[in-house]
Amino acid sequence: MVHARLVSTGSVVAMVVAMAIGVVVVPPAGAQTPPLPTVAPTNAEARQVVASYNAANQGNNDTLDTEGQAAIESAPIELIDDATFRDVRGRGDTSLHERFSVDQVRVYVPGQSGYPLQFMATERVSADGGSFRQVFVFVKASESDPWRVSMAAQSSAAPGLPKPVRTRDGAATLLDADHAATLLAIPETLPQSLADLWAREAGEERAPARVFAEGPLTTGGVDRLVNELAQLGISALVDFEFDAAPYPVIAYRTAGGGAVCLFTVSVHETIHPSGDGNPGVGDDRLVQPRSRQTFTGLVVPGDYREVRFDRLAIVAVKIPERGPDARVEVVGFYDGAIAATAEAAGTAAAVGVQ
Repeated sequence: MVHARLVSTGSVVAMVVAMAIGVVVVPPAGAQTPPLPTVAPTNAEARQVVASYNAANQGNNDTLDTEGQAAIESAPIELIDDATFRDVRGRGDTSLHERFSVDQVRVYVPGQSGYPLQFMATERVSADGGSFRQVFVFVKASESDPWRVSMAAQSSAAPGLPKPVRTRDGAATLLDADHAATLLAIPETLPQSLADLWAREAGEERAPARVFAEGPLTTGGVDRLVNELAQLGISALVDFEFDAAPYPVIAYRTAGGGAVCLFTVSVHETIHPSGDGNPGVGDDRLVQPRSRQTFTGLVVPGDYREVRFDRLAIVAVKIPERGPDARVEVVGFYDGAIAATAEAAGTAAAVGVQ
């Protein structure tokens, strides 16, 4: 992949020549010495990082090992997986009972001059007779830190996720400001744009925008959340809030002038009794049974007047260049609860948190 190489700047060359004739050149006031290049992983090293992650992830899924998962993941994805493990444990199980195999692993390592280092990887995952593709962002925060996955998204769409463009020496290309200015949308604006779109779909007054293509994860995103609650057996009133999450936006250039980008959106669901007498819902209370199947294993059994879920959605999108019919397309998605709080019926105290 990309190896460290010494690059002579104009000032350094000038100093060498001047010293040869006995003159000392003093750098201008405030001048900073450029950092030495950092050795990015080779393709082979990056592939080994991916393989090690997949092996450890399978073991953690089998045992619901939150500490083990924290050793190979960082926020935002670690928050989702940690809550998933606690949810399953709260329902009385000891494993996710998921077996999978991985192939078609590809890694995209950009040239980098300092920490944190990062690279993108894609792979095909086969499980339960089906398959899907997923994209990862691996990050190494410092020389002494291990590689961890910070973001991931899954996609079942053909022909798959866009591939980052490579330079002649094989390095993937991070999106720079000049190329970002040619795109339909600046990547850093997309978390709030999608949050605004979902908020408008939920009934809030937000300015209309036509950045995103229509689809189940954009214009249908709120319906998806409502359906997930219904599948839990929850029949209640739900208030939604959406915000851009405070995590880095990652963007790589792709062929044809576009970009592939990953970002995170915060979702807050506040559930109130509907008073319709449906199972699990009383006139003025929400009922979490002993099985913890209704409000997930994050909430202990009891009667509540309100339950709140805080969620994160990691979104992978394909951003095209500007054009009258251009739209940002969602090509990958990974979401889940990261926390739950509940207020007991008849009191304002927050209880019931696993």
